[in-house]
Amino acid sequence: MTDNKNFITLKDAASILGYRHINSIKKLIKKNILKYYQLPNSSKKMVNIKEVLALVVED
Repeated sequence: MTDNKNFITLKDAASILGYRHINSIKKLIKKNILKYYQLPNSSKKMVNIKEVLALVVED
């Protein structure tokens, strides 16, 4: 796996994308729009920050 700084929690991803809850991020993962990763020595699901930022839509 790569450097931990490339990954963020589902909660952080939800915040970046303007969602109120991580369930919206889980739906994106289920639809294969985002991929989740489990880092060594951690049970938390993480997402790649670059993949999340690629989904940001400007108003």
